[in-house]
Amino acid sequence: MPRVSRSLKVKERIRVLLKKLLEHTEATSVELPSFEYSWVDKATARPRLIVQTKLDVLTELIASESTGSVTKDHTREALKVLKEDLKILLDHRIKTQGARTWHFSITFWGTSVEKNLREFDRLWAQKKFVRSDRSTVKLAVGDDTQLFAAQQTSKTTPLNNLKIRTDGSFIDSRADLDMLLPLLDWHLNPGDIVAIVGPG
Repeated sequence: MPRVSRSLKVKERIRVLLKKLLEHTEATSVELPSFEYSWVDKATARPRLIVQTKLDVLTELIASESTGSVTKDHTREALKVLKEDLKILLDHRIKTQGARTWHFSITFWGTSVEKNLREFDRLWAQKKFVRSDRSTVKLAVGDDTQLFAAQQTSKTTPLNNLKIRTDGSFIDSRADLDMLLPLLDWHLNPGDIVAIVGPG
């Protein structure tokens, strides 16, 4: 399998997988072939969902709401990030090489889909993954505001003499800030330069 990526595409696939797993545990969901699950500590703040299924089924779940094609390697990559980076997945397979059935558990933050997706976004932002794509980032934030991120040449010493602010104050819309911070955390590495351009 190629090197594991931490791109926005990987985040999207993992997000879809978590959403679909939770949706298929609801009583009204359509049964999936070769998909067995059970909850452990369901009434607690950190319940675990135990899943036993095939890689094809997980790939179909991700593909059902993802943009672009999804392969088995993409699914393996998503599971690996959940296990090794986010540390919320435990692999219960005795034999991992060539195993057709996947047996794992994921520790969630309750059973609500919306709450779990919010907590996943927060956990992803905290990890501050290194981008696999080293090009300049250009993101649309609103109709006429754009965010640009360009890497500095030095990763150890910032190329400025600005003091780090410790007060944390920000005068603007809290909702806009909540949307902007995960984008900054996701796309930047320590030492990157950020310029926000727009009216106001």
